[in-house]
Amino acid sequence: MRNCTRLCPKTLYIPPVSIHPRNRPRNWCAPTNKYSLTKEHKLSGARAMSGINPRLKRGLWLTAGLSLATLGFIVQRSYKQIWTVFMDASPLYLGMALLAVAVSWLMRALRLKVITHALHYRVSVYNLGRVFLASCFAGGVTPFNSGTYPTMIYLLNRQGIPLGKATATTAVDAACTSLIYLLLPPVLFRLTGLSGTLGTWAAVIPALAILFFLGALVVMTVHKKDPDLLAWVKRHPSWARLLLKSGREGKVAAFSEELRHLKKGIRAIARSGFWSLLGLLFSTIAYWVAFLAVTPLILQALRQAFDYGSIMLRQMVVQFLLPMIPTLGGSGGAEGLSYWLFRDQIAGAALSAYILLWRACTFYSAMIFGGIMLTSLLTRKRKTSVRQQR
Repeated sequence: MRNCTRLCPKTLYIPPVSIHPRNRPRNWCAPTNKYSLTKEHKLSGARAMSGINPRLKRGLWLTAGLSLATLGFIVQRSYKQIWTVFMDASPLYLGMALLAVAVSWLMRALRLKVITHALHYRVSVYNLGRVFLASCFAGGVTPFNSGTYPTMIYLLNRQGIPLGKATATTAVDAACTSLIYLLLPPVLFRLTGLSGTLGTWAAVIPALAILFFLGALVVMTVHKKDPDLLAWVKRHPSWARLLLKSGREGKVAAFSEELRHLKKGIRAIARSGFWSLLGLLFSTIAYWVAFLAVTPLILQALRQAFDYGSIMLRQMVVQFLLPMIPTLGGSGGAEGLSYWLFRDQIAGAALSAYILLWRACTFYSAMIFGGIMLTSLLTRKRKTSVRQQR
């Protein structure tokens, strides 16, 4: 009877049998009711159809509303001429601008691939591209783009990478992105015409924050002793008493363990060899070249004459200041900042058309595809470890 129970297919209805745990065989499995399976499938389907979290949906509506309202304010000044500008636009250059955006996404996925490969974890470029786009969506619906990297860590963890190694991957990716920004403070100071103490600090503070972040990564990598937050807390009586009262000792110990994984991950990437470092350099440069090529291609499509160097530097300034705008995903601020920086370089109606096309190519496209990718990643099962054999 026991063997018949195990060999019966799960779709076959078997009346529930009560067997005392002491009398159960070692390989015994509880019989399954087909009606409970049907209910489970219905629940999983409902979760899949629910899609994005309601808070993210609310953030999406706020982001889109603020961005479209700002664009409407900019466009309304020259709405009669803007249709003429669009009718005269070159479809070839617009297609090339979209291709440049796609190439920039691919380069970010390749950079994540290089980092995860250095950590000996096997994740496909396709899945890493999905993770990147999903994190872009999360950043677009949170203030200061603050949701980008936490979402990337979480989704990398769902791909089978341990949390500490996922944090290391994200930290190195952020460091590669931030390195180019160290050259921007003097450019920002000169282009925006900031003056006085306020202007100096507006240019210096972001650079100091980036240097602090990179310095912390270097210190964590070079320092021989592994970080032990729990031991440090216990050495201080007041902190130890507070920890004992809160009952969070297990969480602090887990956080210390993740810090050790982070350190090991960064060291592994630093020692990954010449080809991995070359891959990081190539993917970073290719990403910025592709992304910054979007602006000149859109202006070429609009048949505008412009100075390449000045346009590229202004676009870098926009990207540098974008994470500092307190609105969701920089909506409203990105459009206003672009209008202010490019007003002397592009004529009235063409400027409005450029801002509209630039946001459509770089922001709205990432939000659309990122939302789809985030929904698909969250509704699928978490993967097990994908560590490679050395």
